[in-house]
Amino acid sequence: MRKKGALHVDWVISMGIFLIYIFALFIFLRPTLTPITPQETISDTIIKELNQEATFTIKRIPLFLKTTTQGTNVTFPFNYPGGYNLIDENNSPIGFTIVDSKIVFDAQSKNKFWILNSAETISSESSTCTDCPGLDESQYSYGATEKITGLSKQKLTALQEENLKEVWNIPEQNEFSILIKNEADNYLNYESRPKEQEFRIFVREYKDHIIDPNTGLRKEVIINVGVW
Repeated sequence: MRKKGALHVDWVISMGIFLIYIFALFIFLRPTLTPITPQETISDTIIKELNQEATFTIKRIPLFLKTTTQGTNVTFPFNYPGGYNLIDENNSPIGFTIVDSKIVFDAQSKNKFWILNSAETISSESSTCTDCPGLDESQYSYGATEKITGLSKQKLTALQEENLKEVWNIPEQNEFSILIKNEADNYLNYESRPKEQEFRIFVREYKDHIIDPNTGLRKEVIINVGVW
């Protein structure tokens, strides 16, 4: 029969082996754990604020005519805030007028159009169509409204003049830069303070789109956020 003290020794040895195993496991796994740096946290804040400050949504409402006609007018059941534009399937603007809940325009023998609406869309109501015949509901239809969200060129231009470090509550000891561009254009080149010496910079880069509020066309851009 084993003595009681021997049982305690066995238990202590077993527990010691278990703890050594757990300790070794932590040492083995530790290199795979990447700590979050202050610069990474700040870049998250910058990207979040940029999305809130510089994005907007444009609505694209398809309009299908089931008959070929020149001038026409159809019921206009929308009452969204902002401006409206009318384009054809080639993204060319079509002159129009909205009056008495009707949209009046020269269809030019086309049958597929989009009504655009956003806070930044500039309405260009100018229809050459006079006394345009109305279509009944069997001769046209509206499709599902598509919502497109992206960056606003107008808002990015405004950000260039802001003290974003103060507005976005970036820590005093840190600085940052934002570069938004594509091969054709440079939309934003911002530095909270010019770099006076070499710094170790944490950089994040991703893609987004600039949206034209009057056509709905999207241009891909590269966004580079640097924090030091």
